[in-house]
Amino acid sequence: RLTARRICPQCDFEYNLVTKPPKNNELCDQCQVKLIKRKDDTPEVIELRLKTYQQLTHPLVKYVRQRGILTKIDGEKSIEAIHQDIMERLKS
Repeated sequence: RLTARRICPQCDFEYNLVTKPPKNNELCDQCQVKLIKRKDDTPEVIELRLKTYQQLTHPLVKYVRQRGILTKIDGEKSIEAIHQDIMERLKS
């Protein structure tokens, strides 16, 4: 997914050529500027990110899951819905 990510250099809107493509494969739907690929979306950098996750983040996730204090939030929802979910979880 990350290698298919494109961003608008003007408005910073993010697209994914596979899961959330722009209407025109090359232009931002918002401002019609040519989309670019992030410099850090190379296979080498992505591989390093995944290794870092496995070494540092995954053990922490496992730790908090075992203690029953991990909660999941659906990150595919709208920003407003995600914010609402977070606020509800923090209250409980």
